Amino acid sequence: MLGAAVQQRSTATPATRLDALRLLAEPHTTTSLARALHVSNATTSSHAAVLRSAGMATTTRTGRSFTHQRTALGTLVAGGWPP
Repeated sequence: MLGAAVQQRSTATPATRLDALRLLAEPHTTTSLARALHVSNATTSSHAAVLRSAGMATTTRTGRSFTHQRTALGTLVAGGWPP
């Protein structure tokens, strides 16, 4: 069930959400994560919202920027990647 947020089909492929989760081992702004994934900021925000609702990521706001980072649960689901 925990992996359902990673595998849930929406406007993006499950692999993209898993890629986002893996990249969130380090903090990323919405824009930097979107660039790394080669998707729009809106798509990235959607991924972050799903991961956040599943408890796999957190988001903090600083001014106009939103910074995302995965949680311990997100690390477990991502398989501890990167090693």
